[in-house]
Amino acid sequence: AAALAERKLLADIVEGTDAFVQVADKEFRWLAINKASAAEFERIFGRRPVVGDSMLDALDDMPEHRDAVRDIWTRALNGEAFVEIGAFGDPERDQ
Repeated sequence: AAALAERKLLADIVEGTDAFVQVADKEFRWLAINKASAAEFERIFGRRPVVGDSMLDALDDMPEHRDAVRDIWTRALNGEAFVEIGAFGDPERDQ
């Protein structure tokens, strides 16, 4: 019971934060994505991802963004510590 309560508390924190939380496998499929991250992806790319989706497939019609996401996530999935600042999405969607 204590372990389940702890797990629920952690899930509530992850879902309740404004921080973007994503977990992906080596095939670039989301294993977990919190509401803030899914909403931001939808805001900049026009589609809302769900667990099980491939981030690369979701960006298939935006090859420049797909390639940038693949490059960044490859570094992260290989355990590299880094900071990346970049512009993504369609600038027209911000208006």
